[in-house]
This record gives sequence, C-alpha cells and structure tokens, in this order.
Amino acid sequence: MLYPATWGLVPDFQLRDPEGFFKEGKYNTLNARDDKVFASNTYKKPILEGRCLVFADGFYEPHEYLKKKQPYFCYISGGEALEDRQLFTFAGIYTATGDGAFYVSLITVPANPFFAEVHNAKLRMPLVLDRGVEDAWIEEGQSPNIIKEIMKDGFTSKPFEAHPVSNLIYSKTRTSETDSQEILKPVASIEPPSLF
Repeated sequence: MLYPATWGLVPDFQLRDPEGFFKEGKYNTLNARDDKVFASNTYKKPILEGRCLVFADGFYEPHEYLKKKQPYFCYISGGEALEDRQLFTFAGIYTATGDGAFYVSLITVPANPFFAEVHNAKLRMPLVLDRGVEDAWIEEGQSPNIIKEIMKDGFTSKPFEAHPVSNLIYSKTRTSETDSQEILKPVASIEPPSLF
C-alpha cells in the first residue's frame, strides 16, 4: 500500500499534538542516524515496529567549498536524459496517528566514497536500499541484528550520479521556478575543477 506522509517523524509520545511538536522547533527528525536509532527515545520504537519504504527518483545533498554550500542533485540514471532517472527506495521509519496521518524519517548511514565527495562536510548519506533487501527491511517482527545488517550493507549497488543545481532549492517560498523541472538542471560548480 502507498500512503502519503509528512517528512519529519513525530515520536509516539508527541502524536497527540504533531503540530505542537513541529512548532517547538527543538528537534529535527527529517533523518535518523543508523548508529543512534536503537538508543533514541524518538526512534527506538519505529525502528522495530515502523519501518517503511520511501519512493524517490532523486534527492539533494549539500556540497561545501570554502565554507560555502551548494546543493547537488543525486539520482540513478536510467538513460541519456535526466528525465530518464530511475525510481528507488529510501529506508524509512514512521509513526502514525489514529486518523491516518503518517510521519517519516529517512535512515542515514556513513557516506560511501561517492557520497563522501558530494556531502563532504558531514560524510553521511540516506540509505537507498538495494532491491534485494526491501522486503526484509519492511518485514514485521524483523530481528534487530538483521535491521542493523541492512543498515550496514543494504545500500544499492546501482551507481549514482550527481551535479550542482541552483541554490533556489533552499528557498522557503515556493514559486513556479522552484517547483519546475528546470531546478534540476546542472549549474556551474562553486568548486574549481581539480588539476589532477
């Protein structure tokens, strides 16, 4: 089943007032670190009972150069054109209210060599699941050891591509320009090309 969800997990103990949880602004629950999910009061129940697949065809990661950040669009190519990119799944965890509202966080893991070049400040990446482990990720009653193994070794074997895009993606105001496919087109990098 496919369900729409709000990006940013609301802990079980805050589900009575999700809007209040976000208004407080104390917590950023967009991402959940693999090395902290089992110990965190926010994530320890969802990692055991609320794992899900989050479908996407690309995402943004910040690249840093001389203390400036530039967004990079990351995707799995499906052909010659950017529009041919492939659909993939993030490893997610969720909570839900009784009235059918879902709140989700993406699991992040240490960056592989490709994403260490892209997200070069924090050296993290979202866990994009290999097709062969998707069913195991969402299997009910899955053991903590298998979940940890998937977080460690379950990243897709498909190669990613990435290119710099406009900083307009950081705009808090949605416009026709920020909501257009044009926002995905490559722009000049703030980092000069390497001589080697």
